[in-house]
Amino acid sequence: MTSRPLPPKIAFRPAWLAGLALVAAGCAPGEEADPTNLLLVSLDTLRADRVGAYGYDRDTTPFLDSLAEESVLFERVSAPSSRTASSHMSMFTGLRPGSHGVINYVSEEGVSASRDLPLLGELLEEEGFTNVAFTGGGMMRGELGFSRGFEIYDHSGGGAEPVFERAENWLRERPTGDVPFFLFVHTYEIHDPYTPPVEWQDRFAPNYKGRMNRGGTVALPGDEKSAAEHLSMFADERKRFWNGFNPNKQADLDHVSSLYDAGVAYTDHLLGEFYQVVRELELEQNLLTVVVSDHGEAFMDHGFISHRTIHQEILEVPLIVRLRGAEHSGLRVTRQIEGIDLFPSLLELLDIEVPEHVQGRSFLPDFLDPSRQPAQPWSELAGPNTDMAALRNEDWKLIAFPSATEGGALFNLSDDPREKRNRAEDEPELTESLRKQMKEIAAENLALLRRFPPLAINLDEQGLRELQALGYADDVPEPTPEGSSSGTGSSK
Repeated sequence: MTSRPLPPKIAFRPAWLAGLALVAAGCAPGEEADPTNLLLVSLDTLRADRVGAYGYDRDTTPFLDSLAEESVLFERVSAPSSRTASSHMSMFTGLRPGSHGVINYVSEEGVSASRDLPLLGELLEEEGFTNVAFTGGGMMRGELGFSRGFEIYDHSGGGAEPVFERAENWLRERPTGDVPFFLFVHTYEIHDPYTPPVEWQDRFAPNYKGRMNRGGTVALPGDEKSAAEHLSMFADERKRFWNGFNPNKQADLDHVSSLYDAGVAYTDHLLGEFYQVVRELELEQNLLTVVVSDHGEAFMDHGFISHRTIHQEILEVPLIVRLRGAEHSGLRVTRQIEGIDLFPSLLELLDIEVPEHVQGRSFLPDFLDPSRQPAQPWSELAGPNTDMAALRNEDWKLIAFPSATEGGALFNLSDDPREKRNRAEDEPELTESLRKQMKEIAAENLALLRRFPPLAINLDEQGLRELQALGYADDVPEPTPEGSSSGTGSSK
């Protein structure tokens, strides 16, 4: 736990915020409320268009769909990055990846967030919250800075089932009283290799006749004694799974897509069982519940399986926010927001002042002000040797290197939502205007990175084993803005 001073905070508290804070607290003006607890669930690698509440026609997410009915659903959420560490750190800081500097580690050398940069857990700890996290490990290891402010930060992984089980056990055994809690739960269950339990595979992919390994769930380590064994099994499972895959066979593509759906459905089932415990313990009435994802997944949409690009199938993620008392149930917010907006929004819902350096902006006015100017989402590939970024307005999106003076890909998302036609040559003035904005944002990011320089760290042996088991030693080239090369490969 930290005792260092935090950067200055915004003192201005707009009038609408006081009302929404009361809504979040579930009380009327003049009435004192019990503390609001926060449950933040990150379902790694979940693309929005595979969720029923976002229009998917397969029954993958019955629990999330029911939760959305009593929540606020944000229809157009753009992930900060296609990478797990970068995107989550943006959600934990309200900064773009190029501003906090935390990227996926690809060797024993990595970076952690600056000690001067306040994270969500630290700010809540300052306000008296008890913070507890159960994550899948990998790129969510505490060494990257995520554990700061947490009393318990468990990154031992083991798959969604043991992660949710640990979170459930903590809820059942936690000390009672007036101290609010922040519970963060994260799982890679939806991530490749797509090998949920066989009964879920049978439900969503029953008729496959190809060479891919059927397999079952082999997860990251569930306990320290068997960590090496689990990692070895996971690495072998992943190799077997992909060795049988032929990206040129439509049957194989359809199969992996269906297996992905099976993993989504399995994870939704586990989350539903966990949330039933929340209700059983009568915690829901004082609980702010948020379900989000860090990025989506591609199935050769642009030449890759996994998440090695910053096209829309990767960047469009779900965000479901259930307020205390299920206020604003069923509300759907259609304006664009960014993953970095989650940080200031959670702070304001918990009536905590927002640090002045934050680049995200609270989405709370969107509840009350339909005329509010929409965001221009910025996303980064955030790889170790690339500054490729995407910037969009309502209709158009540019993917380019901000440091370059030419090149890039421009798409009109209103009539080409799958980004199949590069319009950069047809719209040179618009391309140049968006490129200019990109350079300005990149300069702003760099200024903040210099203000909050990340710390160099060395991962321990366990972290390196996870790296190798998850395929990060693979030398897979990054795509270019103009096109992508075929490939699979993990890139959390």
